Amino acid sequence: MLIELFVQFAGGAKVSTKSLCIISGIPDTTALRLIDKLDEAGLIKRTSSQADKRVTLVELTREGVVAVGNALMDIDC
Repeated sequence: MLIELFVQFAGGAKVSTKSLCIISGIPDTTALRLIDKLDEAGLIKRTSSQADKRVTLVELTREGVVAVGNALMDIDC
């Protein structure tokens, strides 16, 4: 989830909650709990879509970008 959000952030895009649930490959309820925890931790923020108010969009916060960037740099390939 965080990697997808990081990639989308680099392209200036936001991801729908539903798309994140699908991308995660885990049950929707589990993915939604994880999204809630990421939001509570300040790593993501959620906003309503301007085009469709039923859709919630998710994007990394500045703190989220730094956290994911640091984690990726720590990977020793």
